[in-house]
Amino acid sequence: MNKLFFFGPLLLLFCCFVSCKQQTNADEKSAEKVIISTKSYNLKGPVKGVTDRQSQGTYDNDGHIMIDSTSALYQAFTMNLMFDKDKKWTGSSIVLKDGTLHSATTVQYDKAGNYAGTIERNANNEKVSETKATSVSEKRISLKTLNASGAVASTTTSDYKNGLVISQKTVWTDGSRTDERIFERDRAGDETRVIIKTTTPDGTQTDTMNVKFLSRDAHGNWTRQVLFNSANNTCIVLDRTIEYY
Repeated sequence: MNKLFFFGPLLLLFCCFVSCKQQTNADEKSAEKVIISTKSYNLKGPVKGVTDRQSQGTYDNDGHIMIDSTSALYQAFTMNLMFDKDKKWTGSSIVLKDGTLHSATTVQYDKAGNYAGTIERNANNEKVSETKATSVSEKRISLKTLNASGAVASTTTSDYKNGLVISQKTVWTDGSRTDERIFERDRAGDETRVIIKTTTPDGTQTDTMNVKFLSRDAHGNWTRQVLFNSANNTCIVLDRTIEYY
């Protein structure tokens, strides 16, 4: 199965992006729970679902964007996130341009209510991968991703501040690749810059993407985001549709 490439905030679902939120049940005097919620994605309001579509293009010195609608990657697929009425993330899916399902991900929580991992299945409902949380806390979550055969394919460590991811490192166990990402944010929690460091046996490449938001809805959630590559004049545009309860 070919691996689709999706940039932006939802890209990290491929390597099991998670964030954390504290939730205390006063009646049961329970311990803090680490879950995935709308707050983890910096979403406001009673969000039911999010759909992102990606385009590529270029920009000039004045910041004007020219989208390449002829590219094979032009809105080639959509990424969908689903949340329940308690704002907890329950799953995601990738749908191709022709409406065909590429894959679907189900979120797992343990008996205590903590995030436990995800299971990804293809269009034939065959398990493609499974991610299991090996360590969960408010400030750090460690994961291991198993391939379809059950072998550990990669490990991911994510660090958080105020419930939002600030850095992430994924290491492939076969030594083929290491991905590191640093997320710079403003006071509102929105990303302002993403620094991506990719290391392979051939060397290390570092890319810096500056983030700009072009439109927002009535809840203050962004509906169009642009990531500008600081090394050249290319950019990635994400158009977002949000459904509310």
